[in-house]
Amino acid sequence: MKKISSILLLGAVLLLGSCQDDITTANTDIDYRLALGLPVGEAKFGLAELLGKVYSGDNLEPDGRHFNFVMDSKGEFAFRDIKLLKDGITVTAGEDFKFSDYYSATYPLSNPGAIPFKINSTTFIEFPSISTAGNEEKIDSAAIETSRLYIRLNKPAGADIEIKSFKINFPFEDYKTREPIILEAPTAEYTSSDLFDQDCYFDINDFMVEIQQSSSDTTKGGFTFDVEIDAVFKSGTITDVDQIGYNVTYEIFEHKAVWGTFTADANLAKTHAAMSFDLLKDLNAGKSEGSLMFEEINLDLTLKNYDIGVPLKITMDSMRGYRRDIPDPEEGKTWENWEYKYGEKYQNVMFHADEDGENGVKFFSLNPNSPQEPFSGYPAQTKILLNKKQGNIAALFQPEFQPDMFDFFFSIDISNATGSGFLTKDAKLECDIHLEVPVNLREGSYYIYTDTIKGFSLGEDLDLTAFLDEAELGLQFTNGLPLGVEFSLNLHDATGKIIDSELNKETFMIKAPQKNNIGEVTGSPIVSENFRVKVSETTIKQLQDAAYITYNAKVGSEKMTGENTYFQDADSFAVKIKLFAKGGYTGNVLGE
Repeated sequence: MKKISSILLLGAVLLLGSCQDDITTANTDIDYRLALGLPVGEAKFGLAELLGKVYSGDNLEPDGRHFNFVMDSKGEFAFRDIKLLKDGITVTAGEDFKFSDYYSATYPLSNPGAIPFKINSTTFIEFPSISTAGNEEKIDSAAIETSRLYIRLNKPAGADIEIKSFKINFPFEDYKTREPIILEAPTAEYTSSDLFDQDCYFDINDFMVEIQQSSSDTTKGGFTFDVEIDAVFKSGTITDVDQIGYNVTYEIFEHKAVWGTFTADANLAKTHAAMSFDLLKDLNAGKSEGSLMFEEINLDLTLKNYDIGVPLKITMDSMRGYRRDIPDPEEGKTWENWEYKYGEKYQNVMFHADEDGENGVKFFSLNPNSPQEPFSGYPAQTKILLNKKQGNIAALFQPEFQPDMFDFFFSIDISNATGSGFLTKDAKLECDIHLEVPVNLREGSYYIYTDTIKGFSLGEDLDLTAFLDEAELGLQFTNGLPLGVEFSLNLHDATGKIIDSELNKETFMIKAPQKNNIGEVTGSPIVSENFRVKVSETTIKQLQDAAYITYNAKVGSEKMTGENTYFQDADSFAVKIKLFAKGGYTGNVLGE
């Protein structure tokens, strides 16, 4: 019979009871209190793992050292929708002329032979959609892209009249050459007889026209054109009341650009943009537990002015956050800006001009750039940054209310009394919204991270408790996160049910390492803490019977205080767990 020392025997038993991987990595150094340290498992996580448990979005982006939530949206809105001729509307102008006013003869006049006569007239055609209402809004000129007009000539039924020429001198200039545009008929398309008693259409495109004020209605505009008719009365009978007449009807009159004085259309000069913060949506939906209050929010606005050639003022009327899981408010119910209604759907924020808000205003506004000429193909751009110093955007996040959706409300107006300039048909303003939320948390923020201890394995076939005189569980923590951590363990059986163990009741408080003035971990010293917990034979048996161990790491416990924290890519938290034990056995191990 051989007698083996208790420490060597226990070491052999414990090592044989572990998996092969644990054997190769077991720490056999003699502990100052207990004889043997057997690895139980370990865990390590950084920011990507910390948030990845609950969040699967692709907008958490590193910028070299830090992580930022990056979100983009766009608002697009017009200033005024101008139609010189509204859809489905036509405008008509024309005159009738008595033959007796242009041809001196005795009437009735019968079979006079080839008797020529000429008519010259000036006509104003009014477009009811063109406003010339003093200094409120006025269109001075327009570049017309497409126009279609119809011409009809009327004559007495009992006369044969031949049109030698029909000429309209419009106040039009070719847009490129600035040459006058004159419409003449007959043409190869229409003979003189075609012009009588039917509509003949003509297209005139790409020209400039000056807009005049209507004498009958000073709020309406149009333009004047001259008509020349050269005709021959060939046969038939004409009385002194018989007339020849013409009508010009516009069916299409589409502009490319207009010049004048403009006001904003209240129905068009507003827009709404939205973006989602899915991390907080997932937190609010109960996928994990946490309250994240961000210290910095950087809101970049890029205003792109496409051919609104008037002095503008753009206003962000409000930015609001709300929870998608909270029902809409009752109909007619509203909240004032800067008044938080926790537990209800919306939370608004006002923007102010300085850091402390002493000289606060209810909105943020600026005068964006305007293009100097239309049709450049490139927008005039203006950029602005809102953050905690200008805009107080971080006020959207409060402990009682964590929004996971953001709304932005914009409006535009002219920035002076005249609003003189130009607008193209497609004139619009785009506002690109770029929101960056660095993972820079205010004090009081916390997040609970749950995962499984890796490499957990203890012998299932050996009764370790038979050999133990004393046992402790040792936990070695290395905290490189900028926040303190509350750490706890749970043992689980094969069905996943938590085993009622004394280990479940232990909580370990690990302090945060030193940080610099902006809340970053300085790199040294990283906090390293060791804890020892005495474990009973019952707990040892539970450890052996457990299928796996999970841990909860409450990062940023409210029980701990400290400055704001700024996470970096390299920040991490790690724990190694060992079972320290001593004991003995005297017996015939080899069966001798």
